[in-house]
Amino acid sequence: MSFQTELETLKANIVQQRDELQLQLGLAKLEARDEWHEIEAKVGHFMNQLEEVGEETTDEVKRGAHQLGTEIKQAYEKLKASVQ
Repeated sequence: MSFQTELETLKANIVQQRDELQLQLGLAKLEARDEWHEIEAKVGHFMNQLEEVGEETTDEVKRGAHQLGTEIKQAYEKLKASVQ
């Protein structure tokens, strides 16, 4: 195989890998955006719950708000890790 042929093969491999990665990154970006919207919907629900939580609120409601907050925190951490 000539040097020129090797370079052409290398070029073709690089172009193919680049195209595949570009597609994968685009899909990852869409998935991250979808995940972001899901988390944001939960954040809105969480904020509404916090407005209703007071001293008279049942322990069950408080635990539910805490659990939702924890889920949101973990979802943000997971999303952050996936985009780094």
